[in-house]
Amino acid sequence: MIDAGGDGKLWLPPRPALIRPAPQSPLLAMPLLVGVRTYRAPPSRSNTDNANTVSNATTYTFSARALGTPVSTSLVVVVAHVHGGGINGEALSSISIDGTVGTLHQNARGFTLAGSSGICGIASRATSNTTGAVVVSCTQQMISARIAIYRLNGLFSATPNHSNKAESSSASSLNTTIDVLASGLIIAGFSSSWNTTPNISGITQDGHGSSSASAWGSDQSQSAATGRTITGTGGSAGNCGLAVVAWK
Repeated sequence: MIDAGGDGKLWLPPRPALIRPAPQSPLLAMPLLVGVRTYRAPPSRSNTDNANTVSNATTYTFSARALGTPVSTSLVVVVAHVHGGGINGEALSSISIDGTVGTLHQNARGFTLAGSSGICGIASRATSNTTGAVVVSCTQQMISARIAIYRLNGLFSATPNHSNKAESSSASSLNTTIDVLASGLIIAGFSSSWNTTPNISGITQDGHGSSSASAWGSDQSQSAATGRTITGTGGSAGNCGLAVVAWK
């Protein structure tokens, strides 16, 4: 309303104030992010079983062996040692784990004609069964065989990050090197042609025996290492093989 008073002056009501919201800070407009770091336990290993047989055969079957209980990404690893009498072409050809041929990662062959051979192979396979058969197959008739079984759990990858081997027809000891990641696992085996009790060093020796002269071992590296040395030692100079594989 416009009111003209007695003085004849025009009076206008005051204009209402315009209230605008205060500008918002871009930082306040962003969603609140809370950082969460998840912890993953390092891989683990266990030597679940080992067995030995002395007999002339091309195939060795170890029935109902303990394979361990799987957790997360898991593998059964078999270290196989075979010994022959020097027949041309003696070699380890495959390792079957719980009914399926495993991936043969290394096959170290110490061999000469007319001399006992010392051969060591390492294979793996993923299986959820806690027991199963292990079958070691060879190209020729051998004299004896021994196996050591490991269960690896909580692996970041089922593929090894490195493997290596050494083999000789005239050595009493062998060494090779392996690259391992921090918290990584190492599995190794050594076969000698002599009926002595071999040893393996540079890792924890989990077992050895004079029958099917062999030694096997494992370890978990606390820090990454390049060129870590693993050594197998037998008796007198002869045929021997050393195989090493690392996972994480």
